[in-house]
Amino acid sequence: MKQQPSVVSERMVLRPLMAKDARVVQRLARSHKVAYMTHWLFLPHSEEKALRWIDFTAKNFARRSSVEFAIQLRHGGRMVGLIGLDHINARDSLADLWYMIVPSCWGRGYATEAARAAIRFGFDDLGLNRIWSYHMVRNPASGRVLAKVGMKREGLLRQHVRKNEVFEDVVAWGMLREDWVKL
Repeated sequence: MKQQPSVVSERMVLRPLMAKDARVVQRLARSHKVAYMTHWLFLPHSEEKALRWIDFTAKNFARRSSVEFAIQLRHGGRMVGLIGLDHINARDSLADLWYMIVPSCWGRGYATEAARAAIRFGFDDLGLNRIWSYHMVRNPASGRVLAKVGMKREGLLRQHVRKNEVFEDVVAWGMLREDWVKL
């Protein structure tokens, strides 16, 4: 697989990021609601930095270190978020699932549908054996998404991340290829 493919689900397409996505990337980076729910907001705030980050995602895919997608609705074509599999480890056959949805689109099942599609891509196309994720305890909605897609809660990691100089607890989740096949 030389070029990053798109992944199609019922209501959306997960597609490679393009220069035209810079504004949505910036909006997610500037959202206080998104920042509050994530431990590390890595997105760029300027258009120039957003374009560099988008270029960087293509290079990451070429190196097979991560894959990031724009979440685009099939009806209307609106981009409603980002999702990815990061820290791809070929030796251990695992990756870290993450996602961000534009706050005005929360509660519509987009994160769940996108996560299912990304997990399918990870197991079926990348040949992974394990996909893991975690969320801060203060973000139980993300935990509900992970449970809905079939991930298993694996434990509480106390004071695992630092957010604004405060150590935060996170809940760890995981899914094995054998779990996915049974769904």
